[in-house]
Amino acid sequence: MTRSSQPVRAHISEFDDNFERTLRRKRKVPEPSPPSSSSESKFEEKEEAEKDMEVDNRTIKELSASGLDNATPLCIQYPAAARGKTEEFELKSSLLHHIPKYHGLSMEDPNKHLKEFEVVCSSMTPVNVDGSILKMKAFPFSLLEKAKDWLYELAPGTVTSWESMKRAFLEKFFPTSRVILLRKRISGIQQEEGESFPTYYERFKSLVASCPHHQMKEELLLQYFYEGLLPIERQMLDASAGGALVDKTPTAAKTLISNRALNAQQYEGVGQRSNPRPHQVNEH
Repeated sequence: MTRSSQPVRAHISEFDDNFERTLRRKRKVPEPSPPSSSSESKFEEKEEAEKDMEVDNRTIKELSASGLDNATPLCIQYPAAARGKTEEFELKSSLLHHIPKYHGLSMEDPNKHLKEFEVVCSSMTPVNVDGSILKMKAFPFSLLEKAKDWLYELAPGTVTSWESMKRAFLEKFFPTSRVILLRKRISGIQQEEGESFPTYYERFKSLVASCPHHQMKEELLLQYFYEGLLPIERQMLDASAGGALVDKTPTAAKTLISNRALNAQQYEGVGQRSNPRPHQVNEH
């Protein structure tokens, strides 16, 4: 080995000692790891939540009413779909456009609303969709103002089927007091002087239809109709029956009344003479 190579070897050994000591020191102190994506996302969510809390200055009333038109009422719990049907579907805009609206006002007829609603839904329900679930999902869109407020104020789990939905709706907007009033009107119906038999019959049918849960038997309804007739009309109806109408079965009596009303309506006004025009002194 030459003399000039000895200083080089000394420098190399000194470098190696320093390098090893530095490496051992760095291994004892781990380098800081970069922030993970999960921690970053949590931090961002926290910032957004704090930002929303700062910006949202709505009152309690406004917060309670927000989303009322789109949120599903907590009172509704959908049942399992019938076999061969699906409960996963989208309410079409065409259906929502045609369903009737109910505001909960005293002059509105809740029974009529239910009938019209069921007719629209039945005619626009896809073949593979459970019709009862479709009605439960579409019914909130038919309610406005007071009626919608009532639905969203019901206790959670109140409605579990379409039948329970109708029952709760009628209990609210068609109370027992109204049923009692209509029952009295049905039982006390009277044909007015000058009122034709067809007109009286239609008025009676409309009154009965306005209270579908009157809980009156058919023979009792026919008795009320018969007793409310004018004496001359009652005699004519008995003559058509070939005796007393009450001796007929309810089905036969109902058919007889319906046929007589139809025939009288066809020939109503035929053979009746109008009042003669008064003669004037200088007419001739």
